Amino acid sequence: MNQNSIWILVEVRSGIPLSAKAFTEKGLAETEERKVRVQLNLENDETGIFKIELSKEKIYAQLTSH
Repeated sequence: MNQNSIWILVEVRSGIPLSAKAFTEKGLAETEERKVRVQLNLENDETGIFKIELSKEKIYAQLTSH
């Protein structure tokens, strides 16, 4: 697994994105997705998990900017 990856879980209800949560591991995102999907109306609502690759330079910039 690429240690420079994060996984974003997006929750959409009735076509409106309600939340986006970031995880360091895909398995954690999938576990949270299962919890969220129990409460969804699957005819109108959806979730999605997206992988984002971050360069070491961007990670370093974020860590040092605070």
